[in-house]
Amino acid sequence: MNLTTLPKISLKGRRAKRIAAVGSVAAYCAVCTILIFHRRPDRTRTRVGQFAPSFRITTTSGQVFDLAAPRHHPVLVTFFATWCGPCAKELRRLEPEVWQKMRGQGLTLLAISIDDGDAAIKRFWSEKGLTFPAASDAGRKMFSKYAAKAIPRTYLIDVQGRIVYQSVGYTEEEFSRLLQALDKALPSLPTEEPGI
Repeated sequence: MNLTTLPKISLKGRRAKRIAAVGSVAAYCAVCTILIFHRRPDRTRTRVGQFAPSFRITTTSGQVFDLAAPRHHPVLVTFFATWCGPCAKELRRLEPEVWQKMRGQGLTLLAISIDDGDAAIKRFWSEKGLTFPAASDAGRKMFSKYAAKAIPRTYLIDVQGRIVYQSVGYTEEEFSRLLQALDKALPSLPTEEPGI
């Protein structure tokens, strides 16, 4: 076969094909990014800046917690399950780094189990040495107002009832962001005993 009989592809044609290929790859990557990172409403039902969905729940110690009640201090709510490894990591850090250090500044902390009853929560609290309030939402009535899937989920709610921080999952970096959000929310508060 003679090389002169092969069709010649112009430089202009090659460039157009290359640009089209790069454009297609870029469009594909953009669609994938949107699908992966876009928070679907059926999974996350809240956003920072909105009023937190209100709920009323009884803790394992018998106290009634009403998120809609007037407050003079922020509230930190975390949804968890006793079988969830990342939840256990977060809870173990919340005890010394948040509850023990910040409850005197007026912070209320409430951990809500999405599938365990009071007895299982009390046993878990005893095993892990946790002392902050916990409650059971085994029917997921409260959780479903915030999300449909994935725990732990943590929400910092200011005195006006707005979500000022929220997270899904647990990482060291995300926990550092939580501590920063707490530092911003707490400095102007007088020292007082927290209440449920």
